[in-house]
Amino acid sequence: MSEVLSSVWQNEWSPEQNGYSYSPVYRPDLDHHFLVEMAHAWSNGIVEMAGFLRAQTPSPYELESITAGMNSITGPTVFGIAGPGAVGKGTTMDAMIHGMGMTKFINTTTRDPRGNEVHGEDYFFMSNEDFRRINPADLLTSDFKPGRGYYGQTVQELDSCLTQSDLVVVEQNPATLVQFAQNMHRLNYPADFQLIYILPPDPMVLHLYSRLSQRVLSEPEKIEQTHDGPSINQDYLVSTMGHRQVLEFLTLKSAYDAGVQVRFLVNDDLDQLGNRLGL
Repeated sequence: MSEVLSSVWQNEWSPEQNGYSYSPVYRPDLDHHFLVEMAHAWSNGIVEMAGFLRAQTPSPYELESITAGMNSITGPTVFGIAGPGAVGKGTTMDAMIHGMGMTKFINTTTRDPRGNEVHGEDYFFMSNEDFRRINPADLLTSDFKPGRGYYGQTVQELDSCLTQSDLVVVEQNPATLVQFAQNMHRLNYPADFQLIYILPPDPMVLHLYSRLSQRVLSEPEKIEQTHDGPSINQDYLVSTMGHRQVLEFLTLKSAYDAGVQVRFLVNDDLDQLGNRLGL
């Protein structure tokens, strides 16, 4: 996998160009054109977002600096965490919860628990019938996924979190977090909301290999056995980077235009996370 990534994609910092240089290289004999497409789509999304924010270069660190300057924390705040797959959202949340004393917002779902998931720690698990009994006015978000069930985030859980800490962290996709923020505003909820999109410190494909190499060890179902040996499931790669991320950038731009506080955070130097968040 490392050989494939290094041979089909070159993506490095270029001091001469004062930014990242994106140079896809296609190797027909490797038949991994999809990987080039996904990486190119993701890097184009970064470039477009940098232009939207009037950044001089598409550096993740510059996007963090610009959006940090646009937002400040002055009271009770909910941090909504989103980002590409394998970017380190869990690591960042752990630093916010265990290192900074933030409270984790627990989502509600009607799907069955998986593996070692614990009720009240990973999710609040309930039946479809119980979920449908929740007053819609008491739901900050609600979504039904065919074959999986309902997912939602309740006002009651937010109330509970803010009795424990003035700073709350919740992980979801950008579209759901925008809905969360808009419903807080609709309810005149006495707390601010910041949508934090995590970016990798390294060029996406180089980062992707190092992260996925660790992840697939614990998720063997992501490995496909082929006549050429093991290969990472292509659908998983597509969901981790590429066009889906471009759509997420468009969601972030729409959120920004709608008045939602949006900021980028590079998954790097988490020991300084508090300073970087302005706490």
